[in-house]
Amino acid sequence: MAISTLLVASHGFAAPAVAAVPSGKEQSIRDRVPGGFASWGDLFTYQGVMNQGLAEIVAAGQSAPFSGFGNAIAAPESRQLVIYWKGEVPSQVLAAVETVRQRVPVKLLPAKYTRQELAAAVLALSKHPEIVEAAPQSDASGVSVTRRKGAASTVAAQDTVRKLGVAVSFGPDRAASHLPFSRQDDKAKWSAGGRTAKCTTGFAVKQGGREKLLSAAHCALNDGEQVVKEIAFGTANPTMYVGTLEQRSVARDVGLIHANGGSKGGMWDGPYLSTQYKIVSGATPSVEGNWLCTSGAVSGVLCGLRVTQILASNGPYFPLVRADQVNGLTGGGEGDSGGPVFELPNPDNGTVIAKGIFQGGDRDYAVACAGQVLPRECSSRIYYADVIDTLDFYGASICKNLCPSNRTDLSGDGLGDLTFRLASTQNLYLNKGNGNGGLGYVNTQIGNGWQDTQLLIAPGDFSGDGLNDLVFRKPSNMGLYMITGNGSGGWTNQQQQIGSGWQDVEMLTSAGDFSGDGKPDVLYRRISDKNLYMVRGNGTGGWITGASEQIGTGWYDMDMIIASSDFSGDGKPDVLYRRTSNQNLYMIRGNGAGGWITGASEQIGTLFYDMDMVLTPDDFSGDGKADLVYRRTSNKNMYLIRGNGSGGWITGTSELIGTSWQGVDLIAGASNS
Repeated sequence: MAISTLLVASHGFAAPAVAAVPSGKEQSIRDRVPGGFASWGDLFTYQGVMNQGLAEIVAAGQSAPFSGFGNAIAAPESRQLVIYWKGEVPSQVLAAVETVRQRVPVKLLPAKYTRQELAAAVLALSKHPEIVEAAPQSDASGVSVTRRKGAASTVAAQDTVRKLGVAVSFGPDRAASHLPFSRQDDKAKWSAGGRTAKCTTGFAVKQGGREKLLSAAHCALNDGEQVVKEIAFGTANPTMYVGTLEQRSVARDVGLIHANGGSKGGMWDGPYLSTQYKIVSGATPSVEGNWLCTSGAVSGVLCGLRVTQILASNGPYFPLVRADQVNGLTGGGEGDSGGPVFELPNPDNGTVIAKGIFQGGDRDYAVACAGQVLPRECSSRIYYADVIDTLDFYGASICKNLCPSNRTDLSGDGLGDLTFRLASTQNLYLNKGNGNGGLGYVNTQIGNGWQDTQLLIAPGDFSGDGLNDLVFRKPSNMGLYMITGNGSGGWTNQQQQIGSGWQDVEMLTSAGDFSGDGKPDVLYRRISDKNLYMVRGNGTGGWITGASEQIGTGWYDMDMIIASSDFSGDGKPDVLYRRTSNQNLYMIRGNGAGGWITGASEQIGTLFYDMDMVLTPDDFSGDGKADLVYRRTSNKNMYLIRGNGSGGWITGTSELIGTSWQGVDLIAGASNS
């Protein structure tokens, strides 16, 4: 079906006019809400529904041989989602549209170009120095270009325009106005919105098993440059380093700070001197019409920003998102570069959704600054790097509350390790993974006298000190114990009892945080009824209530149960198990809130009978995806199967990573240990 007419009438209404506020003030989340919404929480909730609907429609289009998606506008005050599509609309897209219309009105309109065609055009134009800005038009009918005032159009630029095959319209020439904008006492683990000597720290991410922070490339001159913490206004501490800025993409103006001491999924909130803090609950792509806020270390939180262009260029930088403060107030300024751009799913629940990394502003939109009084420039128009695009570029994942840690990492290098007991000595050993799917050459003894140990698991940071721990049951008294790691392959203290009466427990496992509150939990199957239970950890080495919550029934046909922090790739923990009756491997997707998305078992492997001591040490191969490690029953060697990050395998091949493991009778986190 080709789109030539409006498919559904508009159900929305125009936003009421909002009175202008003098420059120098900032618009906060407490100001009057546009579109007649009762609260900003209601607006952001409706915006989230629109964005989710758009994601479903775009995903349906990507399953077709050719995706005609051009652009979308999700302005919540209009009460409708507008989508521009080029050519015939596939049946699966139309079906997705009808499904989404159960939640929000959808208008389909024809597009002249696809998003891919428009992106290629903007990228080509951004490489010419006389181009100040280029961006797709909202209706996907071409590209709008602004040239630098007084600059002659080069032959190369004219040639680019001729070859594009995309309609180009030129606005009034203006001065080259790219303005790269460069909390006060943050410390490891570092969060978004903290102050450095030049810029603001961005969202925490996990890449290749290591905790990092997003940033702007122009916050350093070279790869490997130390990012220095500021200890007083205008004064850098030359001995306090946040980390090194690396993997800079000058074209995109993004980079990664390899954070000393790690990073965590939180964001400094409120004014520039504020001690307020919010948890990052997720990340979603930017959509034209969306409302946003920024949190700069110098400006503080600024709201009332609206996305006006997707895939924009700002001088030589591309791809960026453009947003404008609707009342002409400041959207950010110098010192805010690299900081977080976000939306609020609800202003009252203490969380934010990551949208991007602050890049810069526009001197043609210069306004008085908010926040700290300093000689600096600010702008009502800002540009930022879309967070989803940036995560894809770096192969990284957003950190929600705590970064998804390699729960088996006891050595503190961010990489998965194997902790095991030798049967002959009953001593505990550590083998440090190399981050590429292999094991280290040395087994280091980290404990002796561990004979009174069974059901050994690696739940991550169970004690709340930022370092990974181990939990186990003593068969002598059926009590549950914790020993806290010191982050370098040792222990901070002796074993601590954290539970009694655990005799009716088998197949103890942990995905880290299964309940979604940011604190590690434990799962187990009860021997007496073969049902699955969860006990919620309190994040400080104990339990919220200590009560066992039943989360599954009829789990009798399993001889292995292995929890994973995220095997399916949706950011939520999952559970794998081997079925006794057929020796096949299955996955059940967790919902991130202590339960299941559907509760259905998905078969992900056949003939897994020649295995014992199976575990998912999160990302063991260093590609950011959860893997499976196991010992083969027949030869007692260790193998790795690389996960594909979406609930399956890259090839399904078992790679030999260790030989002669027959002397091992216990591995932390392994089922049947």
